[in-house]
Amino acid sequence: MTTQISSSKSSRIAREYRSYVRQAAQAESYRPITVVDGAQAPRPRGDSWHYETRGGTRISHPSAYSKSGWSNMVYCSSTSRVEVGREWLAARCIPVEAMRA
Repeated sequence: MTTQISSSKSSRIAREYRSYVRQAAQAESYRPITVVDGAQAPRPRGDSWHYETRGGTRISHPSAYSKSGWSNMVYCSSTSRVEVGREWLAARCIPVEAMRA
């Protein structure tokens, strides 16, 4: 007789796996997880959202530089994520499929 795991229970287990990986990386809970080849331990990667000038200089206080009408500011979206190696997950018996939110 096979035991079926309910979808709510399996999603809860997957959520716990993702939480474990983020805690191992000491990263925030909102960061998505990217699985890469290798045995690399979880680590945070990328940048948070920010504004830059068209020349590429980062703007610390965008409201201080904004003008009505034309602006030299460019919004750069967040690239923050947690990268973890496939082999690192396998060594801890964590299925790769659990990393997909």
